[in-house]
Amino acid sequence: MHNNANKRPRLDEMLSPEVFNACYWLKSELKRFCKQNGLPVTGSKHALNTIIYEFLSSGRKTAMSYSDKPKQKTQMPLISTDQTIGHNFVFGKNSRAFFKQHCGTQFSFNVRFIKWVRDNPNKTLAEAVIAWQLIKEEKKQGQYQSEIGNQFEYNQYTRDFFKYSRDNKLKLSRIACIQCWKAKKDSPNSMSKRVLFEPNDIDVLNLDH
Repeated sequence: MHNNANKRPRLDEMLSPEVFNACYWLKSELKRFCKQNGLPVTGSKHALNTIIYEFLSSGRKTAMSYSDKPKQKTQMPLISTDQTIGHNFVFGKNSRAFFKQHCGTQFSFNVRFIKWVRDNPNKTLAEAVIAWQLIKEEKKQGQYQSEIGNQFEYNQYTRDFFKYSRDNKLKLSRIACIQCWKAKKDSPNSMSKRVLFEPNDIDVLNLDH
């Protein structure tokens, strides 16, 4: 059961780093904390989490070693499909145009293909084209569900919530899902900073089984 004793504490400089690390925080909350304490406010949510954790651990109000701007990647011009992908592949206008030339105008980056590219720096761009075509065909045939990035935790939570509801013939509503999401988001999670659906989340609904 979720109860008031497990509600998230206030995010301020008195919070212990362990408790901070056990809770889920919105990016807007992290940025507000950083602004109030003279820390960098730009960067990914993961970067802000790291900055705040180290600040709460050390008490320092310095920017530490984190830059306000992402590091620029350098990439050789994409000319031939014989080129290897490389470790500095940039997902942007130029690479999108290259793949549209070789995959067709319907090309678009998706989470699964981006992951494949990042996991295979030694493969050629020709192999990347084939990988995209296979992913497209599998999606067309309904052979896989599109992956959801870590930043879209609510979407993943909703998907898992309603799958559990269908599998157990519970017919739970979207309002019930939002209620469970909010309760889970406001509760410390010592295993992971991500908000993941678990069957006991529905305890907050006080259902009669």
